[in-house]
Amino acid sequence: MLSKTLKIKPLALLMAVLIFVTPLLLEAQEAQQAATAGERAARDDTSKILWFGAGCLVGIIGLGAAFLYEPDPPSSDLMGKSDSYTAAYTDAYKEEAKSIQTKYALYGFGASCLFWVIYYVAVVAAFSSSTSTID
Repeated sequence: MLSKTLKIKPLALLMAVLIFVTPLLLEAQEAQQAATAGERAARDDTSKILWFGAGCLVGIIGLGAAFLYEPDPPSSDLMGKSDSYTAAYTDAYKEEAKSIQTKYALYGFGASCLFWVIYYVAVVAAFSSSTSTID
């Protein structure tokens, strides 16, 4: 009789652990799927040309705007989803979108700086060659 109760207790303990751990594992899996979907949607929704232009045409202000602005995901993507899914999706979406817009604004700012350096070198070279021909 004693041996039967000892065999049942480990099985009961295993079942109890599985009952409590399974929902946590499912929630973690759901959060991972939500984060992946949020990142994918952010890559599709974020305009790289717009942020490149902002960095290029507006300069440091465009770069600052890209760094400070956090876009919200479309609410249609989150309809009918659980709170944990919504939170993971929103966090991943904002982080990925902000990363993309900052990167492309930085590229635009760098291109603008490069243009102006080349422009000033060309102006200085033209000015120095025109003054040397006068002598």
